[in-house]
Amino acid sequence: MGLGLVAGLLACCVWLVKGVIEMASAVKRDGRAVVTTCGGCYADCAFAARVEDGRVAAELPVPGHPCAARALCARGRHRLAMPFDERDRIVHPMRRRADGSGFDVISWDEAFAQIAECLLGIVDGHGPRALGMTLGVPSFDRYWAYRFMHALGSPNVYGADGACEVSRLTGWEHSLGYSPASDLAHTDCIMYLGRSIVDSSTMGAVDALNDARRRGAKIIVVDPRRSGSAALADRWLRVRPGCDLALLLGIAHVLVAEDLYDHEFVDRYATGFDELAQAASAWTPEWAESMCDVPAAEIVATARDLAAAAPAAVVDAGFHGGIGIAYANSTQTARAICLVDVLLGCIGHAGGALNPPTPLSLGDLDPTRFATPPVPREPKLGSERYPLVDPVRGLCTTIGQSILAGDLRGLIVYASNPGAGYGNAQLGWVFCSSSTCL
Repeated sequence: MGLGLVAGLLACCVWLVKGVIEMASAVKRDGRAVVTTCGGCYADCAFAARVEDGRVAAELPVPGHPCAARALCARGRHRLAMPFDERDRIVHPMRRRADGSGFDVISWDEAFAQIAECLLGIVDGHGPRALGMTLGVPSFDRYWAYRFMHALGSPNVYGADGACEVSRLTGWEHSLGYSPASDLAHTDCIMYLGRSIVDSSTMGAVDALNDARRRGAKIIVVDPRRSGSAALADRWLRVRPGCDLALLLGIAHVLVAEDLYDHEFVDRYATGFDELAQAASAWTPEWAESMCDVPAAEIVATARDLAAAAPAAVVDAGFHGGIGIAYANSTQTARAICLVDVLLGCIGHAGGALNPPTPLSLGDLDPTRFATPPVPREPKLGSERYPLVDPVRGLCTTIGQSILAGDLRGLIVYASNPGAGYGNAQLGWVFCSSSTCL
């Protein structure tokens, strides 16, 4: 691969930015509103952008948009002002001085040329697998990140899953094959573990939770602290931190012992029920109480609430730190959530745990000008050390180990901060001392 091609791939990013700038200019010229999405987090909340007094203003909601919300959150509102505040923004490429004393402004052409030369030096000297990229908040730009790295021949694109929810995802993927989404819009009873929609979620999810409460859905919140969601819940279970698994096993015991589970669903779709029933005989509500501090009577009442509303009832699949990476048993906790949802028969049912949505079809570039690069066959660095983790997703927390081992020689850090935000913090220094950071 030549220097010009690599520089051309980098220039594609500028082409995308140029399109956004031209769109903004069009808004400013004729005053029309342009539908776009907020990039403040993974939610991509939709809004119509227009200009008022030289600043971008947002009109919400956008009817019919798949990411519609009634309002932007505080982060989203702040981001509207960011393009107009140059005090803390880098508006030109910056190159670190040789003595490490600071950065100097350079041109885009110079930046692209130097980055391309560095990338090719790593690929030619150590092979494509010696180059990696780490991504932050997932969004549509992931498509371009994978395309860029695949064009260089490297499989090493890491998302932030390993820093937030890879344990949870692994549990669901080995139990069900995927992580489902709760149908909050139609549920009659929903149970959250370590997750507070009110305090930290998308604006659309907050709207959906309030709508569910207004129509009478029962909300159960499992959390050691009285979160914003716990404050409005019908039932708050103050669990001992890290003991959600025992609570779930106690609920499973009640569903089996009191014959409250969905026989037809279990017989048709599940395997190993006889073994489960035998094991569950020991998971009494009293045993669960001794482990998780939730009173046995509350565990029994919770199981009955879920069963009464099933199959329009669901134990939410979980999210990030609540069970995602917080504890050594987080993967088993995710599997236990799946177990309870299967007993409720809510998988794939309205008001229960729905299958993941079909990915958006974004089309492709002109194949005659920009052929889709082949996907590298080699596994990501670090995958062999953690075989249960989805090899396509990879594990971002292995990046430091790969650098220390000499396997990873160059790292492109995009919308993330692996030195401070990933696990194995004691290895954080290697990101800039032992590797070429781009």
